[in-house]
Formats: sequence, C-alpha cells, structure tokens
Amino acid sequence: MPKKILVVDDEQEIVEIFAKKLRAKGFDVITAFSGEEALEKVKMDLPHLIILDIRLPGIDGTRVLELLKEDETTKDIPVLFVTAVNAPREIVRHFELGAENYLLKPISPKVLLGEVEEILVAR
Repeated sequence: MPKKILVVDDEQEIVEIFAKKLRAKGFDVITAFSGEEALEKVKMDLPHLIILDIRLPGIDGTRVLELLKEDETTKDIPVLFVTAVNAPREIVRHFELGAENYLLKPISPKVLLGEVEEILVAR
C-alpha cells in the first residue's frame, strides 16, 4: 500500500509540481491550499507525512503544526516544512515545535523526494 502524503501550500503551481513528482514515485498524494483545509484533510484521511508551507491563508503552517502536535491522533505524523521563511529564529522555533525538517524554497524536486524518502524510511 503506498504511503500517503499531504502537500499543503497556497501556491497551486507548487502543489501541482510536488504532487506530480511524488505520484511518479508511487506515493498517494492529497493536497490542500490553506491551514483549515489541511486540518480537515488530516482528520479525514491520516497521512504518513505532511509537507507544509508556513505562509498560508487563515491558519498558518506554524499553527497547523501546533494543532497537529496537540492532538493524540496526529501528534506522530512527521511534518516537513518547505517554505520561503528564512529566519534562523523561525527555523529553530519550528524544530522546537516538532517539525521533522525545514527546507527552503526554491527547492529541487530531487531534494524534496530525497527528504521525503528519508523521513518515511526512518519511520
């Protein structure tokens, strides 16, 4: 059974690129374009991994991470941030909140796939 990945970004083009590359590697991909939508989809269909941007409409990625980690059913889902927010304090904060890793945009699809596979193999 393929591993399920939720890709969350407000930029449709990024979501489509990530989803296409992940599907080509055999992953089952779910997509969301806001924090609220991401939380709804996680509850409906628990993914094995969440790829999450910080800057989202409504609930931002940081709050999504906090809410996921507070919930017993979602606290162990690894969250990989892929974002343009490049502030050392923010990077450290997200690791402290429980992020699995933090990658900066723009990102090569090969780097993303490598990181996804590393996270999922480690679990």
